[in-house]
Amino acid sequence: MGGNTELRNKYNYIGSHLSGFKGIVGFETSLDSMGIEMGRVFFVDSLANGDKVFSALNSDSLLLHYSDGRLAKVVNPFEFPEKGSVKK
Repeated sequence: MGGNTELRNKYNYIGSHLSGFKGIVGFETSLDSMGIEMGRVFFVDSLANGDKVFSALNSDSLLLHYSDGRLAKVVNPFEFPEKGSVKK
């Protein structure tokens, strides 16, 4: 998650925003073998791809989906300067 670790309390924004994109089915954070926090996005490769995920993560704004059906648009506080790898 790089420099985004200071925004840990807003990680749910990422999952909410990504849930609005066709083919993106999940988001989680975990620690790698060196204890560095990383984000993982799960998607159906016939509906989405790494470029679509990267673009969604770097949108100028995030569209948040609330459980009661409301939507809210917020400025994207996150920065993902490098594309991640796609693993199958």
